[in-house]
Amino acid sequence: MKSIYNKTSLFAQTLGALLCVFLCSCTSPTIDDDLDDISGQKAPVSKSSLITEDILEYYVFDTLTSTLYYHFNGMCYAKNGEMVWKPKLDHSSKYYSYRLSGDTLFFFNSSSLVKTYVRETDDGTAFGGRWILQENESEIFTPEYLIVSDLTAIWVYSIKENAPVTSTDAFTLIMQDIAAEQDGTQHPHQGDYGWVPDWHMMFSKNHENHLTDEELYKFCDPCKDIVRTNNSIKFTRKGKQFEISLKDPVYNEKRMSYSFKISTDEKSCVLFAEQIDATKDVCQTKEYWPDEIIEDHTYTALGKTVDYDEFLKCFKELINK
Repeated sequence: MKSIYNKTSLFAQTLGALLCVFLCSCTSPTIDDDLDDISGQKAPVSKSSLITEDILEYYVFDTLTSTLYYHFNGMCYAKNGEMVWKPKLDHSSKYYSYRLSGDTLFFFNSSSLVKTYVRETDDGTAFGGRWILQENESEIFTPEYLIVSDLTAIWVYSIKENAPVTSTDAFTLIMQDIAAEQDGTQHPHQGDYGWVPDWHMMFSKNHENHLTDEELYKFCDPCKDIVRTNNSIKFTRKGKQFEISLKDPVYNEKRMSYSFKISTDEKSCVLFAEQIDATKDVCQTKEYWPDEIIEDHTYTALGKTVDYDEFLKCFKELINK
């Protein structure tokens, strides 16, 4: 499930506990209908040209209180068993407090500094232009930018083309799952209700492993003949050859999708998941509606996944055949 309060950072904040629930349990994200401005005062509303129909959420600087507010550009909600788009929504929430110092913008959560941006382009106003997040460069993700116009901000980020995704926890988790199934042991991240794949973690800078080949052999012991490219790993374990690959992953401020393929000589299994901001067009597309619509709930994102039961059956047959 997608967090509505903490989505903007690609690396640490986007994949909070709520997002994990969505990816691991195949449910669609919801928010409570009573969400409102926690300060009790009217938050500023944007009329910026940045806010188009394909933007679900945006942020507005309140210069009187030095507060950044989070807004929705309409909302998708469940009514009478269908998803309905509500074009205007007054709900807003405090997101960060901020301090502007020349061409540097600081964001705070309570009293703690959480983000620092430096201006890259300037439109002549105090906040307007493009700001880049100050952080260590990622091999997998592009820099995170804050675009500001008329005191309104949106975040922009994405995964790099042909990024070396095999250095992430997602691939090592799959290798762990293959080993656990081969060895007849419990999967390392198995929950109270059994095992479901937890391979979304490639979408976080904090989960870039960058294991050397030597470290990978030790991790996968008794793996042999490991061959790794940017998007696939081949190896032999207990006499059986495996290949794990990820094709054309998408991750940006509006959409996330990935398709893991696990193969042997005899069989292949694919785990696909997709999550898209519930904008007007997405909300009205039945393909993205959840299997079980929660009446009177509001959805910030909609998506689809494989049938987990079918995938788990395929995975076990692939390993144990």
